[in-house]
Amino acid sequence: MNADLALRVVRRTPSSIIVSGAKVLATYGPFADEMFVYPGGEALPEHARDYALMFSIPVNTKGLIQVCRDHYGIPRSREDAPFSSRFDEQDTFLIFDEVEVPLERVFIDGDVKTHNSLVRSGWAANIQHQTTTRAAVKLEFAYQLGAAMANAMNISKRPDTAAMLGEILTFARLTRAATKAAETNARDFGNGAFFPDEKPTNAIRCSMAPWMVRTQEILIQIGSHNLLATPSLAAFRNPEMADLLDRYLPGANGVTAQERSRLFRTAWDFAGSALAGRNTLYERFYLGSRPRALSGDHAREMVTKSFDHLESFLG
Repeated sequence: MNADLALRVVRRTPSSIIVSGAKVLATYGPFADEMFVYPGGEALPEHARDYALMFSIPVNTKGLIQVCRDHYGIPRSREDAPFSSRFDEQDTFLIFDEVEVPLERVFIDGDVKTHNSLVRSGWAANIQHQTTTRAAVKLEFAYQLGAAMANAMNISKRPDTAAMLGEILTFARLTRAATKAAETNARDFGNGAFFPDEKPTNAIRCSMAPWMVRTQEILIQIGSHNLLATPSLAAFRNPEMADLLDRYLPGANGVTAQERSRLFRTAWDFAGSALAGRNTLYERFYLGSRPRALSGDHAREMVTKSFDHLESFLG
C-alpha cells in the first residue's frame, strides 16, 4: 500500500518519464522556480528501480501540486514580535499527479546503484553540517537570551536558574564543537567535492531534538509570568503611559522598563508564540524522529566499525 504513495515512475515515453506519488517536504516551495528531487533517506533495494529518481522541473509543471502548511507570521511591529513579524519558513507537501518529466531534466532513472551511492557517499554530511551550524547559533542565542532574562529579574545566581542556563550553554558548546570536529576531519571526495566528517554531526542530529525542546522549556521556566506581563513598545510612546510604565515595570540591575519589555517580548516570540510552537515541533522531528536517527547511526557504525577497543582488549 505504501509503495503506491511514494514517488515513482508509472510509465515512460520515448522523450520523458511519467511520475506519480508524494514527497515531503519542499523547503520554501511556494517561492521556488524549480523543484529539485534528489535521493534521500534510506538506500533502495535492487528491485525498487522505479523509485530510484533524481530530476528537476519547474514548479508550474502540470500535475505538480504543493500543499502549503499554515503560516505563523503575524502583522505586528518588529519591536514587539521580532521573529514572527518577519520570519516564517513556508514548506510544502508535494503531490505528483501524473507529472511528465522530459529526459533532459532526468539525472537518475532506475539506476539503484547510483541512487544509493549518493545516499551513502556524504551528501548527508553537508546537509548536517549546515544543520549543526544552525543549531549552534540558535543555542548560543538562546543562552544569551536566558542569561539576559535572568539578569533583568535578578535571579542569575539562584542555583536552579544557573543550572538551567548551564544546560543550554552545554548544549551550545557541544554543538559548536561537533561543527568544528566535522570541519577538522573533512575529506576531499574528488571531482571538486569536499565533505565534512559526518560522525560528529550524526551525533548532534541524534541529540538535538531533546536539547532544543529542553531549551524552549528552560526559557519559559526562567521567564515565567514576565513573558506575558510586558506592555507593547508602542505603549512607551504614549505620553499618558510612558512615565507609569517606566516607574512600575523596570527590570533589575539597571534594566529599564522599555528594555525589559523588549527583552521579554523577544523571549516570548522565540519560545512561546505560535511560531515558536511550530519550531519546537520542527526540532523534535527534523530529518526524522530521534529513534530513527539513533538506530540509523548505529546501523552505519556496524558497517564502518570505527572502534576496535573490545577486540584489542580481548586480544
